[in-house]
Amino acid sequence: MAGALREERGAVVARRTAAASRFGLCSTANADLRLTLGPRMRPIAPSANRLADAFADPLSDPPADHAADRPADDRRPPTRPNRRRFLAGAAASAAALVLPALPVAPARAEPGRDERQMLDDWPWLSRYDADDRRLIASGFAVDTVFLGDSITEGWPRARPDFFPARRICRGISGQTTPQMVLRMPANVLRLKPQRLHLLAGTNDVAGNTGPSDDDAIVGNLAMMIAIAQDAGIEVLLGAIPPAAIFGWRPELRPAARIVALNRRLADLARTRRCEWLDYHRALDDGEGGLRAAFSDDGVHPNAAGYAAMEALCGPILAVAATRARSRRR
Repeated sequence: MAGALREERGAVVARRTAAASRFGLCSTANADLRLTLGPRMRPIAPSANRLADAFADPLSDPPADHAADRPADDRRPPTRPNRRRFLAGAAASAAALVLPALPVAPARAEPGRDERQMLDDWPWLSRYDADDRRLIASGFAVDTVFLGDSITEGWPRARPDFFPARRICRGISGQTTPQMVLRMPANVLRLKPQRLHLLAGTNDVAGNTGPSDDDAIVGNLAMMIAIAQDAGIEVLLGAIPPAAIFGWRPELRPAARIVALNRRLADLARTRRCEWLDYHRALDDGEGGLRAAFSDDGVHPNAAGYAAMEALCGPILAVAATRARSRRR
């Protein structure tokens, strides 16, 4: 009886692995699976055995030839299956296939989120899901979606008058650009806005979800711009605000890197015909940091800092809103 059950489970694993192969989720043990994150191709080589193990029943006995599948210098005696280890390993394997250049659990989770939540919903799609569903059901016309991290999330609290009903904030504290790429369909496209205000990159520089090079950051922002423009959405791209130090990563000195990144983002805005909002110039203290009058912690703008940002984007949004009203008449 046990043997028959084991054979049946093995057949299920084989079918699931074959199905995953058809969708490009796994290859042979010696083949590279190349996934794109930004402009560079990131090679990984997940073994078919690892994917099969992720689909297997965690309480079943290991296959008899499990050790034989490993290299000769890496053969270990089989261990007793453990449900907790299985769940963690399966989640890690799945995430590695989607975002191979980034660890699943960030160095520092967003406020209020523990590691378990990050594994369950890494881009935090659930954060605004109920609000988005209500907006869609109401038929409300969205003018501008503000997508970003805590700098965007804190904006309506500090300056609520700048966010009338048709300006929708979709900032999430601590987020990096790859997380925002995954949020584009849910938090931007399905709301069908006229324009997207995109402000991101601070937490990539800080390494919130692991090391991220400049090519990946620029590539992810370029990807979001392309997604929006392909849907007929105008894009306003904001410069990464200045920062001399991150309170949660005091060992980093990000000022020069942010300046270099912003040069590339300005070029990106030009080539992709986006509105470029040079928030760095507006907030800079002259030494690569945020002006003391514009921030209480050196990273996040205060009300005065947001007012300086509004001086750049406000007139553009006002003109765009006037055009939109004229079209609706």
